[in-house]
Amino acid sequence: MTVHLKKLAPGCQSLTELRARQKKFLKVARGPEGQKVLNYGTGFMPKRADEIVDGGSLYWVVKGFIVARNRIVFLGPETDDSGRRFCRIQIDPALIPTEPMPHRPFQGWRYLKPEAAPPDLVGAGRGGRSDELPPELMAELRGLGLI
Repeated sequence: MTVHLKKLAPGCQSLTELRARQKKFLKVARGPEGQKVLNYGTGFMPKRADEIVDGGSLYWVVKGFIVARNRIVFLGPETDDSGRRFCRIQIDPALIPTEPMPHRPFQGWRYLKPEAAPPDLVGAGRGGRSDELPPELMAELRGLGLI
């Protein structure tokens, strides 16, 4: 069974800013099958790593809403230059906008069951500007049945 991770994007004010931050700060490397990936590190190795790599994604929470995801390509233990252990998460560089879903703050990362994950935003990235609307507005418009 596939499971996802969710993570806060602290300091990000929008999906556009998250996209720019990923391009600027995360290092592009080659994944286990030679594809381009973004490296991301976190303190602890998930116990359910096999379920995550089997089709899981990293969902991003921005200003109280899950707004996007990156497909997880690899998870593995690493050691930095000072000898401290951490978990390397390699994600596909394609940031996929999702329908904004409210989410309370939390620390670190958390598991996200597939049935609890928001659907991908239809039409985003194809000339549509729906991923640029504030999540609060998107949620209100959806609640009114307008989108």
